[in-house]
Amino acid sequence: GWEKAISDYVIRDLKARGADWVVSGEVREVPSERMNRFTVSPAGIDLIFGPYEMGSYAQGTWMVLVPWSACSGLVDPAGPVAVIAEAASGR
Repeated sequence: GWEKAISDYVIRDLKARGADWVVSGEVREVPSERMNRFTVSPAGIDLIFGPYEMGSYAQGTWMVLVPWSACSGLVDPAGPVAVIAEAASGR
């Protein structure tokens, strides 16, 4: 489902950026309850993770932009977010 697709994207992004607990393998997926802090923009969905969620306190807060292109097939074409995603893709 959508949770796994978004989680996989987030984990890849955080690993590439060096989030301690993702790199060490302590965090391997994003639980759905941690996907409840986000913003929506023309660029995509920004998920926000607080200190200690993906790395040490010293690493601070993590934000991951999941671009609309990575959400293909996950957005309800009749839903309100579809309008933003379509505008961003130039359709």
